[in-house]
Amino acid sequence: PQAAGRRDAASIDEVPQESTSRRSDRRAAAGIGTKMRRSARWALGILGELLSNAKPGRRYAGPPITTNGGGRALVTGATGGIGEEVCRGLAARGYDVLVGARDPAKGEAVAARLREEFPGAHKCAVCDLNEGDAALPRGVNLLVNNAGVMGAATDETMRVNLLAPARLTLGLRARNRKLRVVNVASSSHLRARACPVARMLDDRRRDKSLSAYAASKLGLLQFTAALRNNGVDARACHPGLVWTPMLKGFFPAPVRAVLPRRLFKTPAEGAATVLLACVDEEAGTYYMDDQDRPRAASPECSETDALVDELGALGLKIR
Repeated sequence: PQAAGRRDAASIDEVPQESTSRRSDRRAAAGIGTKMRRSARWALGILGELLSNAKPGRRYAGPPITTNGGGRALVTGATGGIGEEVCRGLAARGYDVLVGARDPAKGEAVAARLREEFPGAHKCAVCDLNEGDAALPRGVNLLVNNAGVMGAATDETMRVNLLAPARLTLGLRARNRKLRVVNVASSSHLRARACPVARMLDDRRRDKSLSAYAASKLGLLQFTAALRNNGVDARACHPGLVWTPMLKGFFPAPVRAVLPRRLFKTPAEGAATVLLACVDEEAGTYYMDDQDRPRAASPECSETDALVDELGALGLKIR
């Protein structure tokens, strides 16, 4: 009887352990399922974009050109690709354009081309982004955060894709409370669950899977939402699958050689959506192609608390 009692007691003790193990397994399975759903959501979106790009006559050409003296715009990542085309489109719409560049020589080349295309009509100059907050230009009423990297080290991806635009935005916002901000995001954010800033800053591994890129773009969208929550006119956009130097550089040469170009937008076509976000007076939240499509962004984009805390710990306080 005593032995039987001990066996019964042992079996009773094992029940909660077995139950805990099952709960842990269920949580792990649920996490995998959620990750797979996020990846499937992103993949279906990419497929839809590729099919749409392949259809003739489906490309958005951009908002109407009006030259009503839009103000002064600063565009980052402006020495080529989408950024240069955004500068061109803003100059055509009456903006004085500051070409944001880490390489002043390349920036001046773009500014010179714009001055030649729009002689005497607009002031196009270089803004050297290496000089820090003290050298930030005054009078900027439109900021386009377009600069980004893909496939770089994880810490670099976080610094360039999120921290640099956050620091620049907050610095310019301190000078002009009416600043309009347009953040160039990506549908890749659909793959990400969160943006763990501190952890990613400590990770120097190359982002081969582009998971850090996805997380940084989710962080940029959360930053955009946090700005709106604090009264800033902040919009985000996804320019689409654009054949830019950054995208071309990610693919090996043999793959680049066989990829059909008609599946991708040109930089000018990608810039069309960015320009709509810049000039739309309806103040949308997430632009794709020719309209504001907030439902195309993931629900995680509105979960701003954790990101605001992490940015605050780095001295980047949104207020």
